[in-house]
Amino acid sequence: MSDMVKELQSAFAEEAAELFNALDNTLLEAEKSQQIDDESMADLFRAMHTLKGSGASVELVFLVKFAHITEDFMDKLRNKEIAFEIDMISVLIDCSDVLKEILSQELEGEMNDVLLEDMTKDLAKTLTNYMSSRTINEVDYKEETINNSGSDIQANNKDFGFFNLEDLDLQAGSLGEASLDTKNKLEVFNKTQEKQETIQTINKPKKEKKQKQIQSTIRVNLDKIDTLMNS
Repeated sequence: MSDMVKELQSAFAEEAAELFNALDNTLLEAEKSQQIDDESMADLFRAMHTLKGSGASVELVFLVKFAHITEDFMDKLRNKEIAFEIDMISVLIDCSDVLKEILSQELEGEMNDVLLEDMTKDLAKTLTNYMSSRTINEVDYKEETINNSGSDIQANNKDFGFFNLEDLDLQAGSLGEASLDTKNKLEVFNKTQEKQETIQTINKPKKEKKQKQIQSTIRVNLDKIDTLMNS
């Protein structure tokens, strides 16, 4: 590492102290009020984004690794891609504390991958779990779909075959009288059935007659063969 990079890192440490101070003040206020508004969430994201970007410019690779996942989490929160939970505030406070320790040890040249994983694995897992959780809108949508599914099934079952249950007067525990529209449907249905039966009746004798003609023809041909053989 060049002397210039070391000087830049020292200068960055002063800027980082201000960024961490802004982060902690916002998070402590949110913890006190048990809520966080959109403006405060945007401030948190900007501070973490600056911390990550400036750290990368001065080659603080370990700081950047954990700042990156923390920034991603804040980004999803501010864009409401994940549902806010009050426990997230204490998690972000812990993230800020860990980032301070990473920066301190990296500036001293004592950070390595094994130590980084040991310091961040639990928090990283927590953030990842939060980011993979469903949004409020998604939960509401799925619950609404489930609640409406029963009424949809009932609505679809109103229609069956030729009739519509709404056309029938099912009152006082009995079928009652069919409505005029239902009577018309019944008449059409009955006429259709009568036509089909008439067609079947007409076609049946023709078919039987044709079969008799074929049998008669076969019988005549057989008689001719017998005459020829006996002559």
